Order: sequence, then structure tokens, then C-alpha cells
Amino acid sequence: MLKERVLTAVIGLPLMLLLMYFGGIPFAVVIFAASVIGLFEYMRCLGLEKSPLFVVCAVMSAAAFLLTELFGKEYLFVCSICCFLLLSAAMVIKFDRIRFEHVTASFLGFVYIPVILALFVLLREKSLYYVIFVLIAAWGSDTCAYFAGRAFGKHRMAPVLSPKKTWEGFAGGILGAVVLAIVFALIFREKLSLLPAPILSVSLVTAVASVAGVAGDLFASAIKRTFGIKDYGKIFPGHGGMMDRIDSMIFCTPVIYFAFEVLEKLH
Repeated sequence: MLKERVLTAVIGLPLMLLLMYFGGIPFAVVIFAASVIGLFEYMRCLGLEKSPLFVVCAVMSAAAFLLTELFGKEYLFVCSICCFLLLSAAMVIKFDRIRFEHVTASFLGFVYIPVILALFVLLREKSLYYVIFVLIAAWGSDTCAYFAGRAFGKHRMAPVLSPKKTWEGFAGGILGAVVLAIVFALIFREKLSLLPAPILSVSLVTAVASVAGVAGDLFASAIKRTFGIKDYGKIFPGHGGMMDRIDSMIFCTPVIYFAFEVLEKLH
């Protein structure tokens, strides 16, 4: 398992960094594809992957990425309202097959995955260096937590949702992510000049985002436990499906996006 995880990371991380470096349309297309795959995995948990509700959410996902890429984050709100209205209309038209709980779960999936990942694209447009902190808070924290948990873990953090998580691993993950963020900020300090007290800013934001990332991981686990599945899919050897790989990143992204936006205005 560890060998597969490492191999997947060795291949996948450089590709991700290369796409992030170039940004633009190719990056947005790849993140959009990841969001649709993640949305499909989520809808499959609900048994709705063949439902018109999935089609509605997928089409609105494309609209959300396109409109936000062209006009800005305000259109995420517009797309969310449109998605809600279309899903509601589907329930009215197909009430014999589509229930209220199907609509609410589908709308949650739309906001949970495509809308937040659209913010990830917008964060890249703000700065390549900002988006790196999402990876540090999500994947850097997860890696540090894994090794800290193996070395020192004794007290289980969430025995029902994630039996292998420990408080020692949690602390090690946060600390490791903050250290990585500080090192990155020291190397590229001039690229973070829009932030007040860059080292302190990225330390605090990374710590909060890392906690959010753990919450995202546990939330995804709660969904899987609810529907009795172990992994969302098998796309990534050793990691599972798309959602198994990006669950923490989804919660980290809005924290870092809005935190840096506020900090820039305070500077």
C-alpha cells in the first residue's frame, strides 16, 4: 500500500505542479475534469450516477468553470442558484422518481465539489504561489500526519470515521505543514509581498487550512460510512478514487482563497 501511494505521488505531483505552473485554460480544464469525476463518484454513492440530476450538476459545473474563468467568482453564486432551480424543476417533473432528499444531496454535491474547485482555479489566477499553499495544507499535512501517526500515534482521533487517525498524527500534520509553508515563504518571500507580515500570515493560514483539510477528510469518510463503501473509486493506486485524493483539498481551498483575499485588503 505504501509503495503504491508513493509511486502515485511521484508521478502525479510533478504533473500537478507543471499544470499549476502554466495555469490558464489547460489547468482549468484538468480541474474541471477532476471535479466532474469527483461529482460522479459522489453521485454513485447515492445511486444517482445515471439520474438526470447528475446531468444537471455536470452541465452546471461546466457553466460554473466557464463563467468564473471569464467573468469572476460572482458567477459561482449565479450558477449555484441556477443549479438549485433546475434540480427543483426536475423533482417537480419527475416526482414519482426524484425525491426531495435526492435534490438536496445533489445540490450539496454541486457546491461541495465543482463550486469549491472553481475557487482553486481562481486562486491560481491570483497567484501561482498562493495555490501552492493548498497543496501544502492538504497533501503536505496529510503526509506529515501519516508519518507522525506511525511514529507516535496512540490516541485515536475519530475511531468510527477514520480508525487510523490519531491526535499525535493530527498535531504532526499541522506542525509539518506550517514548517513547509514557512520554508516556502522564506524562499519566495518577494512573491508574497501583497500579504502583511508574509511569514506570519502564511503560518496562520496554513495551520487553519490544515485543520480544515482534516475536517474535509473526515467529512468524506462520513459520506462513505453512510453508504457503506471503503473508497470512492480506484483511479489512483494506493489512494482510491478522485474524491479520496482531493477530499482535504476541497476544504482547504476556500479557507486559503478567502484568507489571502482578506489579508491582501488589510495590507
